[in-house]
Amino acid sequence: MYYSVIGMIAIVLHLIMNHEFIKIDRNRDEVNKAFRRFVFASLMYFVTDVLWGILDSLKLPSLLYVDTVVYYISMALTIAFLCDYVTQYLHLNSGFGKFIRIFGQVFAALEFVLLIINHFVHIFFWIYPDGTYQAFAYRYIALYMQVVLCLSLAIQTGIVMVKVADEMKKRYFTIFFFCFS
Repeated sequence: MYYSVIGMIAIVLHLIMNHEFIKIDRNRDEVNKAFRRFVFASLMYFVTDVLWGILDSLKLPSLLYVDTVVYYISMALTIAFLCDYVTQYLHLNSGFGKFIRIFGQVFAALEFVLLIINHFVHIFFWIYPDGTYQAFAYRYIALYMQVVLCLSLAIQTGIVMVKVADEMKKRYFTIFFFCFS
């Protein structure tokens, strides 16, 4: 249960820091809409993480399996929406920006398909009847793809960051640091 407390704190901080983007505003530009999608996917990730800790402590393996599937879906959406947001925010309309945006979408779609297959053949993860979690090969491949995507975004943000005026460097550094970490 202690595991879930950290996630609850993250949810509260997430809601406080992003309250402006959670509110409905039909006049948002495309960059802010992209950021809003990213905020909600991140929130979904935090909620599933909190639920995971609760379900694990209650020893409910069937619900733990469902929550883990939703957890991975939220993670895939977070990555896809991060790629979309960063490429829009940095105005990466070149081949690289389009490639990253499409790669993020393909990553999310591929992860959805793998999670469906995983229900029948354990290729991504499995929750055993005793509640034990085990990751399989495709989980590690997906993790590697996430790292590559985030590092690519961080490097591109760093390149753009050195070319902009000082007042924008702080904003770009925040994105750089987030993607790098």
